[in-house]
Amino acid sequence: MKNVTVSDALELLSRVADIADFDPDSGFEALRLDSLQVLEWLFMLEDAFDVELNIQQLDFNEFKDHSLNDVLGLLRERVASTAVEDLRS
Repeated sequence: MKNVTVSDALELLSRVADIADFDPDSGFEALRLDSLQVLEWLFMLEDAFDVELNIQQLDFNEFKDHSLNDVLGLLRERVASTAVEDLRS
């Protein structure tokens, strides 16, 4: 498991979307990201940070209401819980 930084996560997003400058508070719709781009980004995050994200926590029926911070929050939660699991092993 790797250390998670916002800049690393957003750099991965820049590979999926043709956007040079990201504000983590920006919503997917405002950035003109579609659900496939977000899913691709989620899979890239899982690979890069060696975690499995629970993407069911992102309700894609309310896709336009989610922001980059929502995904970053999921990533931080999962990395934190994985670290605790590693300590218990």
